[in-house]
Amino acid sequence: MIRLQEVYQNMHDDKPCRIETGQQVIASERMFLHWCKEHNRASFMNETVLHVAVRMLPLLIKDFIMDTGNALRLEDFGIIKTRYHENHLSLLLRNDKRLLAELNDRTCQIDKYIIQDGKKIRFGGRMSEPRNLLLK
Repeated sequence: MIRLQEVYQNMHDDKPCRIETGQQVIASERMFLHWCKEHNRASFMNETVLHVAVRMLPLLIKDFIMDTGNALRLEDFGIIKTRYHENHLSLLLRNDKRLLAELNDRTCQIDKYIIQDGKKIRFGGRMSEPRNLLLK
């Protein structure tokens, strides 16, 4: 489940001063493969083929972009393209509109935090959709 953090100046504020994604766990390939197997997401592939696909596809995409200079559109996912910012190149994912809609329709855990003495202190939470966080 996606977790978001609403950060307030004080507990009595109606609106947060900012919304953050918080610290996200970065899963290893092993954790990802275990999740796929446990949730029956890739039942049409054996574990070895899935492992090879997870290792090879990002490398092939990177090599394609570096060799041709082209961006790559992945249907229902978005466009992977190069980005130049502050004298550095990086890869950027431009999300597809359907992917954005799916992410924003997903119910998230919203944790409420207040900043006191430079530390974040949790004081509540709720479930909500991202598009309903900052109602006017």
